[in-house]
Parts: sequence; C-alpha cells; structure tokens
Amino acid sequence: MMCIDSNIWIYYLSSKAKEHKVVARVMRKTLLEEEIMLNPSIILEVAHYFRSLPKEKLLKIIESMISLQNVVFVGLDIPLLQNSVAVLAEYSKRGFGARDATILASMQQTGIKRIMTHDAVFGGIEGIEVFDPLRRSSLPT
Repeated sequence: MMCIDSNIWIYYLSSKAKEHKVVARVMRKTLLEEEIMLNPSIILEVAHYFRSLPKEKLLKIIESMISLQNVVFVGLDIPLLQNSVAVLAEYSKRGFGARDATILASMQQTGIKRIMTHDAVFGGIEGIEVFDPLRRSSLPT
C-alpha cells in the first residue's frame, strides 16, 4: 500500500501542469498495481487546487479519486486527530504543517511505509520511504 500526496494527484489530474506528463505515466502504473491510501487532507487539498472549476467538474474530479477500486480511505476521527497533533508537534520544526501531519499520522495508523510526493518535508523520516517521480534518483519499490 502507498500514500499518494495531493501534489502528485494535482499534477496527475491537471493536464496543464508542467509535471503532468511524467507524473501521469507513473500514476497510471501505480494505480493499476497498488492499493492507495487517501485521507480528508489529501482530498481537500486537491479540491482546493481545483476550486475555481464549475461545481460539477470539481465534484467529478474528487469522485474519480475516491471511487477507485484500490483506494483505502482513512477517516479523520478523534484518535487520528490526536496523533496528527502529536506528529505536528514532533515535526513542525522540519517544515510539517497540519496537512502533512494528518498524512503521516494516517500512514502510521495504517502501517503504510511508502509515500509518493514531491514534498521534501517527508524525506528523512525514519521508517518512511519517499518516492518522488520528478526526481531521477528516486526509484519506486
């Protein structure tokens, strides 16, 4: 199982993004071969990026994410909220914000060790393998 960060979803879903071509190739393969973890923070950040689209188009984009057969959705409940705050307190000095904290707490809760992201803040966290499809030295496992 792998977590896919919102920036990767945005590059994948936005054909106008300069990163789209590289990310789309990797995402098509990943979505066929992996179980994917989503949480409210990831979905809301993607929705925020596309918020200027007509409502129907925005809802269709989000539906395309959450309706995938291989998606595991981690809901935000009180224990996850508490763990997210603990993660935020631990990693805020390295650049973590609340959204990143909920992603890492969701990964910890589900035992996920891999994340696809273009956000360097996840690098160097013990037990987490970061795959950035936009870096040549980053290889998927």
